[in-house]
Amino acid sequence: MNTVIRVAILGWAAALLTASYAGALSKMDPTFIATVFTASAATFGINTMKKGDDEPSTSKKKPEEPDTDKEVS
Repeated sequence: MNTVIRVAILGWAAALLTASYAGALSKMDPTFIATVFTASAATFGINTMKKGDDEPSTSKKKPEEPDTDKEVS
């Protein structure tokens, strides 16, 4: 029953946000509903926040370490 209530709240918030962004509810401020949607999604382990890192994590290279096997003259 707990999951059914959480899914219902998530669906309700998603429907209101969609209607607001589509222009059907022009007098509604979507900030509160967006907060409810984010909190409901978080209970399922869904992260709706965008990461601040613009570069993909695979493009980060480790700094090259000096080669210690070679003799320094």
